Amino acid sequence: MTSLHSMTTLSRFAYVALLFIAVLAVAVADVCLKRATLSGSLAHALRSPWTLAAIALYLIQVALFVVVFVQGWKLSVVSLIQTTLYAAVTLGAGALLFGEVLSPKQALGLVFALVGVLLLGL
Repeated sequence: MTSLHSMTTLSRFAYVALLFIAVLAVAVADVCLKRATLSGSLAHALRSPWTLAAIALYLIQVALFVVVFVQGWKLSVVSLIQTTLYAAVTLGAGALLFGEVLSPKQALGLVFALVGVLLLGL
């Protein structure tokens, strides 16, 4: 198993990029699910192509996380990166695509979370 500390800067960057792609896949999947439910019908949402797209994106996320964990990344580090990036992407998507409002408290919390990820030494 490869130690996270023994990785070169380039390979660390590559795995952070994989994490970002995985988180982006989940965030886009959730946007697809939101889109699938706009009709208000559970039956329609479950048959929607948007739901199928979400399932495919969730599978991509799982595959990418397996790659990262095989490289020896710690669950605690991956989960913090995932949660922070997910919050950033979904808050932005909610505001841009669905007209949801980002409160100043949410924006400040996101800034603190991003600083936390940077302090992990990524």
